[in-house]
Amino acid sequence: MSTHTDRLPRIRGLRIERGWTQRELAERMILRSDDPQVAVVADVISKWERGEKGVSARYRALLAAVLGVSTDELGLPGLARGQKKPAVPPGEPAADQLRAAASALRVALDHVERAAALQDRASEICKRADGEIDSVGG
Repeated sequence: MSTHTDRLPRIRGLRIERGWTQRELAERMILRSDDPQVAVVADVISKWERGEKGVSARYRALLAAVLGVSTDELGLPGLARGQKKPAVPPGEPAADQLRAAASALRVALDHVERAAALQDRASEICKRADGEIDSVGG
């Protein structure tokens, strides 16, 4: 008889066998990757372990390499050979995805605006310091 846990990915067990935390696995994946775009955090590892989030082919290969197993041994559900991942995951309407993306962009823009303001402030402080140095030294 198959239980819910029989259908879960084996990532958690493989990680625990090695004595690693989710954070340590994430860090090992980042260090192992040659791609500077690879970003893995413990929260994502947790979702992969619970089967709540799918794992792309790139991250499957990286997980397998770091854990020292084949991608099949990870126990992840996969796409049939040649089948492409749907543009919009089932059960997640495009409008929800767009709202989430827009929200993330607003947060990023806020950070950029704050950074620009800090840069302007730092520039003002440097100019003032240069003026004071000139007046003391001259």
